[in-house]
Amino acid sequence: MSARASLLCRCGAIVALLMAAAGARAEAKDVGARIARVQALLADWQLDEAALVAERLERELPDVPPVQAVVGAVRFHQGDYQGAVRLLRRASEGGDTVPLLPLAESTLAETRGYVSKESAHFVVRVPPGKDELLQPIALEALEAAYDGIGGAFDYQPKRKVVVDILHDARGLASVSTLTVGEIETSGTIAICKFNRLMATSPKALARGYSWLDTLAHEFVHLVVSEKSHNNVPVWLHEGLAKFNETRWRGAPGLALEPASENLLAAALKKDKLITFEQMHPSMAKLPSQQDAALAFAEVFTVVEMLERTRDAPGKPRTATVLLDALKGGATLDAALTTSTGGDLAALQREWRGYLKTRAFHLVPGAEPRALTFVKDARKGGASVEEREDEAALDEAKGKAGRQFVRLGNLLRGKRRLRAATVEYQKAVEQVGLHSPALHNRLAGVYLELGDVEAAKKVLADTLGAFPTDPQTHVLLGRVALRAKDWPGARTHYQQAAWEAPFNPEIHVALHTVATETKDAALQARAQHALELLAGAARSSSSVPAMAKEGAPFGILEVRSRPWGRVLLDGVDTGITTPLLDYRVTPGAHRVRVQDPLTGREQGQGIEIREGETARLDLELLELSAEQRRALVVAEERLVRPALPAPARPAPAAAPPTRPPAPWEEPDEEPVLPPLLPLP
Repeated sequence: MSARASLLCRCGAIVALLMAAAGARAEAKDVGARIARVQALLADWQLDEAALVAERLERELPDVPPVQAVVGAVRFHQGDYQGAVRLLRRASEGGDTVPLLPLAESTLAETRGYVSKESAHFVVRVPPGKDELLQPIALEALEAAYDGIGGAFDYQPKRKVVVDILHDARGLASVSTLTVGEIETSGTIAICKFNRLMATSPKALARGYSWLDTLAHEFVHLVVSEKSHNNVPVWLHEGLAKFNETRWRGAPGLALEPASENLLAAALKKDKLITFEQMHPSMAKLPSQQDAALAFAEVFTVVEMLERTRDAPGKPRTATVLLDALKGGATLDAALTTSTGGDLAALQREWRGYLKTRAFHLVPGAEPRALTFVKDARKGGASVEEREDEAALDEAKGKAGRQFVRLGNLLRGKRRLRAATVEYQKAVEQVGLHSPALHNRLAGVYLELGDVEAAKKVLADTLGAFPTDPQTHVLLGRVALRAKDWPGARTHYQQAAWEAPFNPEIHVALHTVATETKDAALQARAQHALELLAGAARSSSSVPAMAKEGAPFGILEVRSRPWGRVLLDGVDTGITTPLLDYRVTPGAHRVRVQDPLTGREQGQGIEIREGETARLDLELLELSAEQRRALVVAEERLVRPALPAPARPAPAAAPPTRPPAPWEEPDEEPVLPPLLPLP
């Protein structure tokens, strides 16, 4: 080769290297742009499009840390936490900065082992155990929301939406950017973030909460975020969600209860409204549950005003026009002008004027119900009866009011029902209508006494002020069952399940309704729920006779006809029959089963031997007051042996006679009711 040829060859090689380097830089620039594109699409809530770009990147450059990080983020938004953590960790180990990794790891740890159930458009995942009874109820409501809410906003997600239902506030904090303190202070129980819905299990609240309306509420957020490319301010987001959350079960605009109307009217009168600026960046950041309730009521009425004053048949809804404008990149003022004819300042002036002329439905005494988070939700917590007793005490006014409630609870537990009504009535008169749990206690005792009309009057007052209270609907369901009003019973018990679905009575009653009306689907669902509740882990702290972990025990099984709540040595276990595989300390015990629907009950002593199973079958009967008292006395004598009676000095003269007080026991030995074994 000549020197000239050699020089030309070397120059060609240099040019080729320079061209390759330029291509690499161009390719790197292209990869960076594609990664930025995925990140922008995620920020705009365009998950499907982001996933398509990310999948191509992963196929072409699977070992590049920034690609691994952005693909991991997409997996996280899709609800694949294990895949997300694997990719995000690889990206971090490769030297990339991955701020999402800690949240992805805590989410994976919190949801590991969750049980998944799918419908046409949703995937609902819950902790294994009794939370599984939520899945069919949630999926049915969410599919109704998909049709009602998606149709109203002219937008329906094409992929299956992931819904995670968490154990408690700690669980919700683990999968979100909120703290436990913020969740409990503001009463935040669900969020829509990362293209999915996350909600707290109703078992985490002492008296449950409107969890199905809440899931629908969060679905509105998802629809609004995706339709608008995440370009809607918080106050409008929450207003649209609150006003439309009831579309899964009926018309929009049903979510403003009397308590919220009272709160809003009072704030308007005092000029103490929460500003739209204070609602930013999240309602969860507001300083109290009452402030959050007021803010939701305010933004609800903003959307209510737009629906009433702007929307007309045959024309596009104001909300649809507004979201389309925001999606196109318009500013809020411009989008409002397009959809309402005025900017934000004009809208606020119009809204304040609307509030001054709005007809408020005021119910004296109705106040927003504070959400009380329980501390032991993962262990099972207290029974329904224990929580209702505590709620009644919390609602009592002053020392005297609480004393009336305590005495009423004590007398009711000892089956001194007439005397219990006297004490509960004293507390009710002190408190007024703002005490649903206390009113329910009084109505429940009236039902046990067979005074249905008195119970219905108390419950009607409570329902007017607190239309979603779960125990009120349980008691109204009992009234309907006694009258063999199967549709009415189904309605009330289902509404109770929309708030507090872990009450076994709800599912026993629905099973009864399904049997009577030959509804095979409802019967199967109720049966499954009861099986889950019977197998759920239970706390041993509230039932002294239940064997502690590691202690000697025997097994107790109790069946009855009809079903009933099981009391062990006079303490409510919170479980309805059949009671299976219940670990009890060895020795003599008394079992009593009560049917709250009919007032029938029965009891019997039983010996529990270590390592053996004791089985008891009972036929529940209508008992006289004397027979009821005999069961209680037998329990007391077994659990607390009687002390020798002190010597009584002979009276100088016979004291004047008086009728015994309702809570006093007569001197004669009570007669135990007859036992009728099941055939």
